[in-house]
Amino acid sequence: MVNDVAESVRFYVDKLGFTLDMVVPEHEQVIEVGLKGGKKYSYAMVHRDQVCMMFMQQDVYRKGIPVFATMAIGALVGFYIDMEDVESFYN
Repeated sequence: MVNDVAESVRFYVDKLGFTLDMVVPEHEQVIEVGLKGGKKYSYAMVHRDQVCMMFMQQDVYRKGIPVFATMAIGALVGFYIDMEDVESFYN
């Protein structure tokens, strides 16, 4: 969860070389493929190579997963990894 989805996207795209895949504007049921000035976003997905990351606006995340409602933003990260032959990768 992040304070500002657009700010997080810009950091990952501009500084870390990720590519924006999609964003969902706040209070809308549409998917957009680019950031538009002045808009606030609820979700975004970025990728680089085979790494895909999703950012969620903190109030949306807290509403969707109530156990996190009182947690401060910090090192809260959830990972889903889809890969073959994890043992070889580990070794």
